[in-house]
Amino acid sequence: MARDNFSKRIIERLRSRVAQRCSNPGCRRQTAGPSTDPEGVNITGVAAHIHAASPGGPRYLASMSSAERGSIKNAIWLCSVCATLVDRDIEAYPAELLADWRDAAEGLAAKELNTRPPSPGDASAQLVAALAGQSPTFLPSVINNAHEASAKALERLDSRFLVESSYQGKTTTFTLNARELVPFKLLVPDERAREWQAKVRSAIEDGLAFEIDASGVKALGSPLLETLFNSEDPIQWTTIKVSPRSTSVRAKLTAVELAGGVRHAFDDIDGHLFMGRTGLTFKGELWGGLAELTIQLRHEGMPQSGNFSFNIDLDRWVGVDIRALPYLPSITEFFCHVDAGEMLDVAVFWQGQQLLGLRGKFDALGLGAGRQSSFFAYLSRARAVLRVLDVTADCKATQAGCYWGERF
Repeated sequence: MARDNFSKRIIERLRSRVAQRCSNPGCRRQTAGPSTDPEGVNITGVAAHIHAASPGGPRYLASMSSAERGSIKNAIWLCSVCATLVDRDIEAYPAELLADWRDAAEGLAAKELNTRPPSPGDASAQLVAALAGQSPTFLPSVINNAHEASAKALERLDSRFLVESSYQGKTTTFTLNARELVPFKLLVPDERAREWQAKVRSAIEDGLAFEIDASGVKALGSPLLETLFNSEDPIQWTTIKVSPRSTSVRAKLTAVELAGGVRHAFDDIDGHLFMGRTGLTFKGELWGGLAELTIQLRHEGMPQSGNFSFNIDLDRWVGVDIRALPYLPSITEFFCHVDAGEMLDVAVFWQGQQLLGLRGKFDALGLGAGRQSSFFAYLSRARAVLRVLDVTADCKATQAGCYWGERF
């Protein structure tokens, strides 16, 4: 059966877009270099299909056209080792993960464009500069180098994990991403076992991420986890956050008038879809992160059952000039429709295809429609008055939300 192979032009562009490095973030091998022939080139990478080029192949998608299978959007540049690995274990390496690898590799190549590659002495020079107070040339990168070294040291303990390290607000965070199925056990203190069981069950069944107290927790089954939790001088972890694998999706919100069926579309929401065994969860942000939409659906039965919630965080407005409050017109318009008693349509799309749709009353969001719409209408009028008077005023915080006060 004919294969939908990539053209030579697509292969060359795909390889160049990742600077000829393997797109696997845990590999990144250089895949091109000189051969013994003065004019020859050794290429050890391959243009791999995300969805197979022919039926029976890994991740084959029958709904794709021949042109789509042979396009650069269905391609990822990998070294020969990683190309074999991802095709032998399609459960561990789904199409969404490979697409994320490709996008991340291209983003990294863009950042590295026209930059000097690190030399073997850079890391030691940075530490000397930091500890001895000498030349500050490399100081901006010393913290990053320390975190990268910590992550690599942990990965050497258990190569089944990809480890990321970060530091913010005097808190160190290690993110562990399993490259394959990793059986392990967490031993939880008896007094918190029931809470752990409930949250783990929710993550498995509904795809819900959770964060929980990590004090006293021990681990078995992975040298990496055992080092983190069971050493003689263990790190005092504050919390453990568990996030099921997610897919980047987009949600569209539309208000529908009950009389006449007139539709009012709002801003799209970029978010993530978390899949569980019996349900799924969508989480996305609207208005630059001021609001978060959460949708939960059950797989069983038709019509699908579920719920959605909408939370607005106005703390980000505190201290901001009321004449320039971000997204105030959009939020005010939204609550005008809430107050009008309209229906809310929510549709979630992945790669242009609608995955799910919900319709419910705005009241189901628990927004306190009347109070909220009056509040935002008040802010809009106050902003108009301040602009006419050319008066500067800040939003202040109260338990009920924000109010405004002049700044002298």
